[in-house]
Amino acid sequence: MNDWPADPELDIELRRLVNAELAAAAESGTSRRRQSRGSNSRAFASLGLLAVVVIVASLVLRAQSNPGPAGPSGPATVEATETPSSPSATPTVGPTSTPTAGPTGDPAYVPTYKMVCWRYRSMAVALLDGRILIIGGCEGSTPQEDNSAELFDPRTSKFSPTGSTTASHDAYGSAILLEDGRVLIAGGSAGEPGQNGREAELYDPGTGTFRPTGSMTAIRAIASATLLQDGRVLFAGGSAGEPGQNGREAELYDPGTGTFSRTGSMIDAPSIFFGSALLPDGRVLFVGSDQPASQTMAELYDPGTGTFSRTGSMIDAHPNGLGSALLPDGRVLIAGGDDQGTAELYDPGTGTFSRTGSMTQALDVMSCTTLLDGRVLFTGSAVSLTSQSSAGPAGKGTGFALVDFRRGSSQAQQRPPVFALVPETMLAQVYDPKSGKFSAAGPMMEPRGEYTATLLPDGRVLIAGGETDIAELFDPATGKFELNGG
Repeated sequence: MNDWPADPELDIELRRLVNAELAAAAESGTSRRRQSRGSNSRAFASLGLLAVVVIVASLVLRAQSNPGPAGPSGPATVEATETPSSPSATPTVGPTSTPTAGPTGDPAYVPTYKMVCWRYRSMAVALLDGRILIIGGCEGSTPQEDNSAELFDPRTSKFSPTGSTTASHDAYGSAILLEDGRVLIAGGSAGEPGQNGREAELYDPGTGTFRPTGSMTAIRAIASATLLQDGRVLFAGGSAGEPGQNGREAELYDPGTGTFSRTGSMIDAPSIFFGSALLPDGRVLFVGSDQPASQTMAELYDPGTGTFSRTGSMIDAHPNGLGSALLPDGRVLIAGGDDQGTAELYDPGTGTFSRTGSMTQALDVMSCTTLLDGRVLFTGSAVSLTSQSSAGPAGKGTGFALVDFRRGSSQAQQRPPVFALVPETMLAQVYDPKSGKFSAAGPMMEPRGEYTATLLPDGRVLIAGGETDIAELFDPATGKFELNGG
């Protein structure tokens, strides 16, 4: 007989995955506009995940009712133990079954962080009062819906609508908090009727309204935006959208005059995704890969002279999908990217890069958030299918990753591994600058793509959007994500 102790957390997690993916598969394709932005691929991924999770859950439930002995070299199949439950707490999975919400007393089935709108490629900014502004990407049938915005209030854990933008920007634009509390939104979509990609506007949290400001000097999409120590905003990269532009152009926004002006040009033309960080001395570090992506790029912008200069050479190129974050001691962490599980540190004092601990799994980083305790949260897509509790890859290009659901359980070391396949965009890990090591976190509760991650005043991180209207919170204290406030 299986004598492993019961683990209710595992049972709830597997049941939640089954219900969530059944609902996601049913929901996919109901909106014509969602299909135009990739819901077909999500429906395929959801159905694939559903099949895998149903198999895993079935094995778990069968093991609960008919446990068997482990093999001589340890458990070779998914193991679980009996968990007290009622008939209504067990979802019925079959050709004619309908997913149920589960009992009221089981918070795992009821997501309460419900957004106003189903969003994809939106932007998010933390306001001075602690609320989070989420802009654009609303999947409606009119431009007014697509330009809508909403606010998340961490005190009430509720989303509410606010004013709409005057132009469409989506995730290809940039949004940044100014010193006076207003939010600058600039660049992005140039394909909308009547737009040229140079539009910029300001959001006033006091009135909940947007209004136009000066136009950018260049068309920009997926540009870097950095608030300088003097209150101006530096925009760099993402500017190869029209004749005469080479991707090296940079410009400054002056909140006092509401105007944009050219500044020095970058030395290298960065690839689409690159990293930037404001250093303690006021300079700005840009890192990533030059075009072509096999070459490294590392340079500094000096606001005093308005010029760019090269700095030390990166150890790895980290092309497309790297994450960069300023650490409490002034160094900059760079990690991830295509086929890259490596990480390195930039020291502004010496202008050099050095190795640090590798990621637990190579990621194309979607978000990189510095936590209040100085650690850094990475979320994103797995480069390969690997077990987070073993060393080698188990496959490549599958869109899924193996996750050991014992992780985070109080009984993790007392029971055999329990693996399930989850979408690669649900993966997360945390870097600790004190130890120089990464550790696995999560995984995220909701499959999503092109989402936002924003630090809350209490230290948690809000994950919102990404082809869904369900948000979730990451709690650094537990290393877990939650879909509800219960």
